[in-house]
Amino acid sequence: MLAVAYALVYIVWGSTYLAIRYVVHELPAFTPAGLRFITAGAILLTYARFRGHAMPTAKQWRGSAVLGALLLLGGNGCVMWAEQHVPSGITALLVATEPFWIVGMQWLIGGLRPTLRMVAGLLLGLVGVVVLVGLPGQSSVDYRGAFVVVLGSLSWAIGSFWSNRLPKSALAESAFVSSGAQMLCGGLCLIIVGAVTGEPARIAQTHVSVTAIVAFWYLVVFGSIITFNAYVWLVRHEPPARVATYAFVNPVVAVLIGWLLADEPLSRATLVAAVTICFAVGLVVTSRSAPHSTG
Repeated sequence: MLAVAYALVYIVWGSTYLAIRYVVHELPAFTPAGLRFITAGAILLTYARFRGHAMPTAKQWRGSAVLGALLLLGGNGCVMWAEQHVPSGITALLVATEPFWIVGMQWLIGGLRPTLRMVAGLLLGLVGVVVLVGLPGQSSVDYRGAFVVVLGSLSWAIGSFWSNRLPKSALAESAFVSSGAQMLCGGLCLIIVGAVTGEPARIAQTHVSVTAIVAFWYLVVFGSIITFNAYVWLVRHEPPARVATYAFVNPVVAVLIGWLLADEPLSRATLVAAVTICFAVGLVVTSRSAPHSTG
C-alpha cells in the first residue's frame, strides 16, 4: 500500500501539470478547480456512505474545512491561477520549495532537526529540478505569478504539516471520508473565490473544447479521487518531509508526459536531472530526523 501511494503522488500528480495547462488555456482558474474538487468529493463521500462509513462530525467538518482551504484553495488554487502567467517548468521549480517549508516547520515547531542526509537529499533534489527546468532565458518571468506559486507551496506545506499533527479525532477515520470532506470544503472555497472574481460570466462566453473537458475529468478522477486520497493516507502514516519529495519527482514526470503527449523536447539535461532527482529522493526517503537540540 505504501509503495502504491507514493507511486500515485509521484507519477499521477506529475501528469496533472499538462492537464491543468489544457484547462487554464481555455478557462479561468478557480471555478473549474472548485468544480473538480466538489465533484470528486461528492463521489468519494457517496461511495463511503454506500460502504457504511460514518460521515464526519461537526468537529471533523471544521478540521476538513481548514485543511481544504490550505491544501486546495491555497495550494492547488494558487498553482491553477499562476499557470495562466508562469511557464509550467518554472511553476514546477517553485512548487519544489515545499519540502524546505516542511523541514523548516518540523525543525522550528515539531522539534525534529533534519539530518545531514536529509539536507543533502533536499539540496540535491532542488539542484536536479533547476537542471530539469533550466533558468529563464531572455524571456521575463511574471514575478506576481511566481510569488503566487510560492505562496501556494507554503500553504500546501502548512496544511500537510498541520494534518500530520492533528489528533485522530479531528478528522474522519476513513481516508475516503476525510478526503471527500476536504475536497468539498476546498472546492466550495474555490467556487466562492471564482464567483467573487467574476469567473462565471467569462466561462459562459467561452467555447470549451473536448481536450479541456477530457483534461478536467482526468483531474477529477485521477488527480483528485485516486491520488488525493492516497496523499491523505500518506500524510497520516509517513513523515511530512518524506511525503513532500513528490514535489521533486513531479517535474520529471511532467516533462516526460509533455514529451510523450505534447511533442515537447527531451534533452540530455532532462535525463541527468531525472537521475539526480531520483537519487535525492532516495536520500530523503531513507533518512531519519534527529531530535531537536536544546543546548
